[in-house]
Amino acid sequence: MKLIVEIIEPFHGRIFDPACGSGGMFLQSAAFVKRHHKSASDKLSLFGIEKSNETVKLENNTRRIAILEEMARRIYEEWFVHFRFPGHEGIRMVDSELGKIPEGWEVCSFTDLFDVRYGKKLPTKNLNSDGQYSVYGGVIGRYEDFVVSESTCLITSRGNGSGTVWRTIEKAFVTNNSFVVRAKGKFDRFSFGFVELFAKNIPIKSVLGGAAQPQLTLDGLASLRVFAYSTKLTNILDGIISPLFDYANKLHIKNTNLCTTRDFLLPKLISGEIDVSEFSELEEQQI
Repeated sequence: MKLIVEIIEPFHGRIFDPACGSGGMFLQSAAFVKRHHKSASDKLSLFGIEKSNETVKLENNTRRIAILEEMARRIYEEWFVHFRFPGHEGIRMVDSELGKIPEGWEVCSFTDLFDVRYGKKLPTKNLNSDGQYSVYGGVIGRYEDFVVSESTCLITSRGNGSGTVWRTIEKAFVTNNSFVVRAKGKFDRFSFGFVELFAKNIPIKSVLGGAAQPQLTLDGLASLRVFAYSTKLTNILDGIISPLFDYANKLHIKNTNLCTTRDFLLPKLISGEIDVSEFSELEEQQI
């Protein structure tokens, strides 16, 4: 879908998808416009059709997730990137090694604020399609054990995706191709959503190394200088964005369950293993 969007170059105008599915065309088009420093809501009008109720539910949930995460991102950037947080007019800006910052903020190492650890090694041969938990970090599949017990921020540490920030949705196994990142110290009570937004708004890829392939190391992250915000202000922000991320995660889980049910039932319906003729007769009688 991303390739199609790159070919048609939807800088502006109307986009119609006659089989819109879960909205992939729309989301990729919006991302395309954003990469070119424009607002998708200003430049695009989106229209789509989908006959499957389950797919419509998937699409609606996917769109809600995108909206919730966009809301959280914009609030974070307004406060902690552009420094337009509540009461900013009365705060004096002072010099720091990273430029002007609000008085009372500090500059420190990324690893002073966050506990960063590699995931665990998992050979591909040990993957189990019937495993209870999703596997994150380069090896995609399922496994019968988990490394993190809740939604947690991850940073890819090896390969072309090095420096990419993402998260687990619930209990999951994380391989050693990713770092598991949790808040610590003065930030230890803040949510995974705050950690994710913090990591997405610092220049992680500026400390990548590696000769044969890109690689992110613990030393690289330790060398990264970042802002340590006002704890009071961070408390307020976390109280706003945490419910947004929690709801987005619930929608992710709903989508996973819908896809699992669809993928289980569809082959049986096509093969005739599940007989729906009685349902058709019942529907005709009701009409």
